[in-house]
Amino acid sequence: APTPADRPADDEIWPTETAQAALFAHQAALADAWRAAGIRPALLLGHSVGEYAALYAAGALTLEGGLRLTAWRGRLMQTRCQAGGMLAVRADQTTARRIARAAGAELAAVNGPHAQVLSGPPQALKEAAALLDQEGLRWRALPVDRAFHSAGIDSALDEFRTRARGVTYRPLRTPLVTTADGELRRAGWTVDVEYLCRQARQPVRFGLAMDTAVEQGCRDFVEIGAGRTLTGLGRHCVPDSRWLSGQGEGGGAAEQAHGFLTALGSLYGRGADLDWHALTGDGGRVPLPGHPLRRRAVPFRAEASVPAPEKPGPDDEVLLVIRELAADKLGRPTADVTPDSSFFELGADSLSLMSMTTELEQRYGVRVPVREVFDSADTPRRLAERVARLRGDVPVVREPVNQEPVIREPVVQEPVVQEPVVQEPVVQEPVVQEPVVEQPAAPAAPSESPEGLHALFGQQLRLAEQLVEQVGEMISRQLDVLAASGTTTASPAPARTQARSQAPLVPRPAPTPTPSTPSP
Repeated sequence: APTPADRPADDEIWPTETAQAALFAHQAALADAWRAAGIRPALLLGHSVGEYAALYAAGALTLEGGLRLTAWRGRLMQTRCQAGGMLAVRADQTTARRIARAAGAELAAVNGPHAQVLSGPPQALKEAAALLDQEGLRWRALPVDRAFHSAGIDSALDEFRTRARGVTYRPLRTPLVTTADGELRRAGWTVDVEYLCRQARQPVRFGLAMDTAVEQGCRDFVEIGAGRTLTGLGRHCVPDSRWLSGQGEGGGAAEQAHGFLTALGSLYGRGADLDWHALTGDGGRVPLPGHPLRRRAVPFRAEASVPAPEKPGPDDEVLLVIRELAADKLGRPTADVTPDSSFFELGADSLSLMSMTTELEQRYGVRVPVREVFDSADTPRRLAERVARLRGDVPVVREPVNQEPVIREPVVQEPVVQEPVVQEPVVQEPVVQEPVVEQPAAPAAPSESPEGLHALFGQQLRLAEQLVEQVGEMISRQLDVLAASGTTTASPAPARTQARSQAPLVPRPAPTPTPSTPSP
């Protein structure tokens, strides 16, 4: 076995008389912290001396009673027992028991299918380590100085039994799995002195206890204690089990607090109910951004009063308009929309921002793409600066942008109705000219940047929308003229015209559009 000088600093051995009481105090404090946060365990179990903290969390022991028992237990084992040690072995139970008997040691814990612990005096452990090496089995020495769960502690149990009778034991409030036998103890069971002595002497059956917990439907476990030893053992026994650290990683207070809150968040994400009043200290109210459909601001506690809006100057007129527009679109008071408030923290979405930029375009004649509001113009001040640059209020280097095409209104001639020569009136078809679109001057080459392509696409889209509106207006006027002239019945020839009008009209771009007259 490795000597104490070969062990890492983390494996420093604590004296048994202080280690057991310190472990109980630490684990009991963590159990109280989890309970204060609103977490109520469905089942409890503990490994070796950790079962005293489980009994405390289950309501079987008071804090004073648990401290007395663990302090007596540790002191008696320190003073009444000979020095010894323990080896963690990577082997099955049969192999570990065989090697223990051959070396004069004992099987002290069955932690899983291939995780066993041997216990005994130093010479027996030295022989056991040699046998393990011969068979190629992995092992490591545990940082303890006594042979727990073996005959090496028999001399301390008699006096412990006498002292333990002076402690008051209460019925369980939470079910508990005892690791001395893997039995489920339901609420109402009361621990006694004989069980505590048997629990100290017999091997720890952690693997059997995990099987019992799984039978009860448990899959999520929180390890209350230092390190992640039980997490590894639990996953070894039940590979699909989920484990959280009860105090986080690291020895510092900040790391432990962060780990504790992270574990609480994980359980909350899985559906656990938390006591937010205990966690936040102010009733659990957390300020969150509003929603555009909510017509009033979410109440929150501010550190300082909101400053009164400044008197608008010549350069602040656009900023004030944007703040008022944002307040109207988001259902917030204008005072809540400060110049540097983020639109998204106020509850803005793409629809409200699109409506706001459209009104800004109608008012100032410049259009700010919504994608810029999502990216660089996400506050009223930044959006106002962007509008000012587009208006030319501040110098800016402009990229070449295609010129907007000029579209004339369609020219529709009134129908000419001749006097009837026979009884039926003869109506001349109206002469309608197609809209004349002036070809814009040769535009500069569009920028290959995303902004230039976006501007070109917007121009083409507005051109198409205007063409569709003009064609629809022209058709509507033709129908009004025909209805006014009295031609309500159609001959076989107009039927062909009606069929043509039902087909979708797709404007086809041409270099030089020419007017044409539709045939009847």
